[in-house]
Amino acid sequence: MERKTFNDLKSFDPSILGKYINEVLINWDKWRENYWGQVVLKPSTGKTIITLRDIAKYEYSKGTRLMIYTGKETLILEKSKFDRELLESWDNVNFRNKIGCEAIIKQFNVTSKEIVEGVLNDLKNQPTSFGFITCTLQWLEKNQEWFKEKFEEYDIVKKVIWVSDESGQEASSKASTTEYNNGSACDERIHKARRFKLYQNFKDYVYAIGLTADRKLEIMDETFGTDAYRVLNTLQPRGENWESVSQPKKTIWFDPRLPMNETFPMFLNYVIGENCILDKLDSESGKNIGEHIKRTGFFQLPTLASDNNLLDFKQAMIKMAMQPNWIGKHMVVTTNEKITGWKFMKGGVKELNTNEMKSYGYTSDTKIIEKVGDIMSPLYFIGVVQKFIYGTNIPSFCASMSWREYGMHYKDKNREAVYVTDTGIQYLCRVIRLLYKRDELVKKCDSKSQFMEYDYALNTCQNFLPRTQWWVAAERRLIEDFYTTENTNLIQEGLEWNH
Repeated sequence: MERKTFNDLKSFDPSILGKYINEVLINWDKWRENYWGQVVLKPSTGKTIITLRDIAKYEYSKGTRLMIYTGKETLILEKSKFDRELLESWDNVNFRNKIGCEAIIKQFNVTSKEIVEGVLNDLKNQPTSFGFITCTLQWLEKNQEWFKEKFEEYDIVKKVIWVSDESGQEASSKASTTEYNNGSACDERIHKARRFKLYQNFKDYVYAIGLTADRKLEIMDETFGTDAYRVLNTLQPRGENWESVSQPKKTIWFDPRLPMNETFPMFLNYVIGENCILDKLDSESGKNIGEHIKRTGFFQLPTLASDNNLLDFKQAMIKMAMQPNWIGKHMVVTTNEKITGWKFMKGGVKELNTNEMKSYGYTSDTKIIEKVGDIMSPLYFIGVVQKFIYGTNIPSFCASMSWREYGMHYKDKNREAVYVTDTGIQYLCRVIRLLYKRDELVKKCDSKSQFMEYDYALNTCQNFLPRTQWWVAAERRLIEDFYTTENTNLIQEGLEWNH
């Protein structure tokens, strides 16, 4: 839909989603019996809605009884989000009545066979019901043979659909294709292909759909590697969903040879500064748009960190000259071993002890995600190594910084390096989640200029990256997929203010 006025702005445009729903369902109807269908869409497009509402509805019409939805190692789809999406469809009696469904049976974050068996019994006792289960990929993989036995016992073989979120991960069918999918070669002896092997083991028992923003060569090209994959939609044109995401500013590049204590302060200052800009806008306009909002930052450490590897980071913080606007703010770093927290103080950085971590609620990844978005929490910065890169939705992030020097690539027929940057794109997309819906923001503003000032403060993001060939290639792909702040400024300048 062409936008002519600010009142036409939509943070979520159902007409865009509708185009892909129709395409996905037409292709899925052709390929569901023999292939692993793949919905390949950018972040914030509506992959979840397509799955929970439209694909589930289609499957129910075909006699399917159960949808199993898996994340990666930890469940990507939060219970609240799942509930919200179902509330608008399957939890609605009118929706169910139209398709003849008497009830839905749902269990989230399942880690117990007894709970699964309870769902299967309920489905058996309510023959026109439909079931939803969410669990981790790891748990489903661990119990795959048990699931197959239960599918047979409850007579639901080929009446189950497995939806695999982030299906581009571990998508290589064999070791020889890994170099082209992931940018690094893999020895056959250590090749796991966990997700692909799970599909191979399940394909005679379930229908399977994957959701991904990754464009793995083996998924996109039916002639390369396996022919098990089928992409169900055309790729989106650049900027199509610009209203539903934050726009990246020009990347700030730094020399990767510089020590952390020289590069980290610019990131910290930027995040704190964004909060000051919001306060200033509210003060000047007399509005309270930013009153319950905070902007936060996300950074990635340079190595696969263990506790020992954090020593370099701790030393860097000790060397940093403390700045007044940091004082009182908190930062956590979460690794596979533990969560470590720090408080910026007048005399330097203080590591939080165990009791302090508990009192502030920094006890799990789920909790720190809650706290970083909480205006009452002093937590403003989250550091990771590889966590939160896929699928985690944290709208308060306004900036990312990475010291990680990736280099994944393969050589084309001319022996030129082709960089495989899916991981980088996923990382950078953690900060493009929309913070403030633009159609709601229009209602709060008095003029075009005021809207554009607030939109720039709320719905833009900044990346701080090491200037390496790999990151330059990743950033190039980002701006090939998404509009930048310059693009959106031009669009907004051309809209009529009629509010």
